[in-house]
Amino acid sequence: MKSPAEFGGFGYDRADYVQANLIWAPVADISLGLEYLYGFRAVRNGNTGDDQRLQFSIRYLLFR
Repeated sequence: MKSPAEFGGFGYDRADYVQANLIWAPVADISLGLEYLYGFRAVRNGNTGDDQRLQFSIRYLLFR
């Protein structure tokens, strides 16, 4: 992914993104979910950064 030249040294040079989801339904009315995200970016001036996130969710069906 390349950014326009007017962004100068702060334009993207490279970006990577990974996401994984797991969803489990132990019983009919309940679902449990787990999500992991990882991102990395590098800009033209040589700065890099990465970040991670872990998210958990619970869903309960009140009505069918």
